Amino acid sequence: MNSSDASQWMVAMQEEIIALHKNNTWDLVPLPQGRKPIGNKWVFKIKRNGDDQVERYRARLVVKGYAQKEGIDFNEIFSPVVRLTTVRVVLAMCATFNLHLEQLDVKTTFLHGDLEEEIYMLQPEGFEEKEKKNLVCRLNKSLYGLKQAPRCWYKRFDSFIMSLGYNRLNADPCAYFKRFGENGFVILLLYVDYMLVACPNKDHIKELKARLAREFEMKDLGPTNKILGMQIHRDRSNRKICLSQKNYLKKILSRFSMQDCKPISTPLPINFKLSSSMSPSSEEERMKMSRVSYASAVGSLMFAMICTRPDIAQAVGVVSRYMANPGREHWNAVKKILRYIKGSLNVALCYGGSDFLISGYVDSDYVGDLDKSKSTTWYVFTIAGGAVSWVSKL
Repeated sequence: MNSSDASQWMVAMQEEIIALHKNNTWDLVPLPQGRKPIGNKWVFKIKRNGDDQVERYRARLVVKGYAQKEGIDFNEIFSPVVRLTTVRVVLAMCATFNLHLEQLDVKTTFLHGDLEEEIYMLQPEGFEEKEKKNLVCRLNKSLYGLKQAPRCWYKRFDSFIMSLGYNRLNADPCAYFKRFGENGFVILLLYVDYMLVACPNKDHIKELKARLAREFEMKDLGPTNKILGMQIHRDRSNRKICLSQKNYLKKILSRFSMQDCKPISTPLPINFKLSSSMSPSSEEERMKMSRVSYASAVGSLMFAMICTRPDIAQAVGVVSRYMANPGREHWNAVKKILRYIKGSLNVALCYGGSDFLISGYVDSDYVGDLDKSKSTTWYVFTIAGGAVSWVSKL
């Protein structure tokens, strides 16, 4: 509220409060004896588009879920999200069969979930009702921050989409499909509040959007160009779709001061071996290495590896074995991977062509690990010319 953007943040908060009241999220009631209300706080975020331009200011009222007691405030909390393999397979289908691909976003997603437990919360800071300051909010709907909020939303959405005649994919609980006649179908992928819809007939997408809009407050994002921080570049005339993380990888290089490094052509040199004998042996060495963001760098690379970069899977697998006690040589290996990333920022997974063929490849390095005398096995499956599933593990 002291910043130069205070007016934008105020508008964002008021929009959130209006949405909460509109959704009948809570009722003001006296606090029952023996119960303790959970606190809340405002979380602010500037949403940016694919070109890193400011899209909108967003304020969220978030419950302090860490204060919840199991068995009183929550029971089950698990909620699935769509598998990245499924997303890539659907993108390959869209490229090969020239399907329409659109994205949707659910506004105030977790407010749609119906609560099964009795939960009390303090009134939101800055929006307390003057005559009712002694009352607390009894939640009717789930809120951001509640441990069970993702589960409540998934159960609500799942029951609704199944009522429309959609089937859930056995291999992925967040992938739904519906057939229309012999050749018509709609595929819907759900990642929390984000939906990807693929279909050969645009009228079926319009019908689905209309039904969803009647049930939930939706935001139509039009043709897909981004998903989970990955850029989707589509060339419909040549039936090609490319998936990349160029912007994300640039941020990683900048975060670890490697934006001006000298690029190299491979993630790790041939016959390059790491072992635990390279870990620090003295307290002085450990103190030096504790100032290095080793785990953060490996974690950042790991996200790129599971999304769009199978080419660094083996190298990231090797350096991730030494997170507990990394040495100088281990850190140099991480920097080598970053240097390889610098020289391959434009590398992307590309799907397309007329053949929708699945190919699988597997290999092993035969006792390549010096510490445990284990092998690293590796496989990759490709569809329509691009990798959709891969693993490199000890």
